[in-house]
Amino acid sequence: MKLSRLLTLTAAIALTSSVQAYDIHHTSELLASGQYQGTGNHALSYQVGQHNDAGIYQSGANNNATTTQIGRSNQALSTQYGIGNDARILQLGQGLDARISQTGYGHDASILQSGYGKEASIKQHGSHGNVNLVQLGNSRGNPVEVTQFSRGRAAIQVIQH
Repeated sequence: MKLSRLLTLTAAIALTSSVQAYDIHHTSELLASGQYQGTGNHALSYQVGQHNDAGIYQSGANNNATTTQIGRSNQALSTQYGIGNDARILQLGQGLDARISQTGYGHDASILQSGYGKEASIKQHGSHGNVNLVQLGNSRGNPVEVTQFSRGRAAIQVIQH
């Protein structure tokens, strides 16, 4: 799917309070061959308001997922399987919940939350994963969970300020 078409589709979907984005690259080819993976897909979600839900699912290699939410009581979930995938969640506001789950090799996961009442979780299974989690603004006592089952180099950075 071309990036311009994906941006148009994402912009149209993002007007609703719930977004589910699934990257299934060349579905007919995958079903015929029995493979289930995509390569180099980009998923973008941008939501403003309250009670928004965003979910992105990707499998394969070198996929990117970016979710931005501004408002109250918003939830974002990004799930990726494969090799070298990147997931980013940016949330500004109040009552925020961000979760990233990655399985495979060489993933990068980043969550940035600013505001009040935040929860964040990053889970990586595999090897050579990188985690960055930053919470700003009244962050004491906000739940943060980082789980990294890694057989190789791994990096974790958590900042609450």
